[in-house]
Amino acid sequence: MPTNGFLPNSTGVGAVVLNDADYAASDAITQGAQVGELPPQYYNKVNRQTSVIASMIGQFIVDNAAVDANDSQSIATLEGNFILGLKAVLTGLATSVATTVYKNMPPVQQIFVDPVNGSETNDGTTSSKARKDLDTVLDEQKNVGTAIILLNNAQLIRRRNVYAFLAIYGAQISGNAQGWTATPRVIQFIGTATNSPLPDGSTFGSGFWLDGPTFVTDQIIWSIPTQAPSQTYNDHIRSEYGTGVLIVGSTLNVAETNAGFLLGASAATVPFDSFLDIGLNAGAPGHLFRGVIAGANPNTLFQYRSNVTSA
Repeated sequence: MPTNGFLPNSTGVGAVVLNDADYAASDAITQGAQVGELPPQYYNKVNRQTSVIASMIGQFIVDNAAVDANDSQSIATLEGNFILGLKAVLTGLATSVATTVYKNMPPVQQIFVDPVNGSETNDGTTSSKARKDLDTVLDEQKNVGTAIILLNNAQLIRRRNVYAFLAIYGAQISGNAQGWTATPRVIQFIGTATNSPLPDGSTFGSGFWLDGPTFVTDQIIWSIPTQAPSQTYNDHIRSEYGTGVLIVGSTLNVAETNAGFLLGASAATVPFDSFLDIGLNAGAPGHLFRGVIAGANPNTLFQYRSNVTSA
């Protein structure tokens, strides 16, 4: 079991430590120790204040990164383990947020979609009545908030505008109260959508142009194909007017270097707020945000505002 080697000093019963009020009023805070012997209550107070904080950070590393923390490690190691712990906490928070969003979402329709076993003669209200075609279900959303429970891998062949809350959850059928449990599912885009081009001749791949308030996905593996070099719009999830995006439990797969991008804003002046818990498979770095090269910080470009600092 990992251990914390950063131990708090002068915290035991009977420790001789200056109280907070006297310490705050002490000249030692601004002037430091003067010539001569520092009274033990001052020395212990300083040791307690610094060691307690160090111990707290060490315990955070132990609890969340599941590795040892001690002063024989380099600063780089401690910093890396601290970041590892932060990522673990944020991942758990993101999953919790996604679950909370699902449980407390605004009035929406829930539709089960199963591209393998579903049927377009079904109404999608339960897993046994799952719809089959994800494109058709999305095209029918219009201004109605929708939660899609995706029970098998799917391919999107069209691009559509999304005007309302939309959530997509990778899932499998379960005997629990809600009828499903979270399971990773693939959504495969195509390089040129079947409803491309626009009347002005602009071309685009399949995906989502977001005009609604929030777009949420959980347990979705995104797969981006090759795109023609002359493609007008080469992002598959595109924020038109500042839609908030929450993508958790996700992975990005990319076909090759001339593939498009998962995310993009319609213009450099359009805010794009995102919280992403997404793994980048080989070849995926540089394809997460349109215009952001591999390893770069998206927060320095356009109006991207994200927890991700290396794309």
